[in-house]
Amino acid sequence: MADSPVVDYQINQSSGRFKLLCKCYGFAPYGIAIPKHSGMTQPIFAAVKLLMSNGAYTRSLTKWGIQSGAISEALINGARG
Repeated sequence: MADSPVVDYQINQSSGRFKLLCKCYGFAPYGIAIPKHSGMTQPIFAAVKLLMSNGAYTRSLTKWGIQSGAISEALINGARG
């Protein structure tokens, strides 16, 4: 049991030695921790949005075989309830 992108990568790199035994469940996106008041929140947010809009984000996920972990929208404090 592990995070789905990690499992996907392991399976893709294993030459058939590993396989998926069940469907993924309990999806949750990853985040980027940035110190408050560092001034980096907006530049990093803009960079992630740019990578998503120009296709680089999807190409990178595809290259590493971890498309199942993709997010559809960049958010600041997306985990807040």
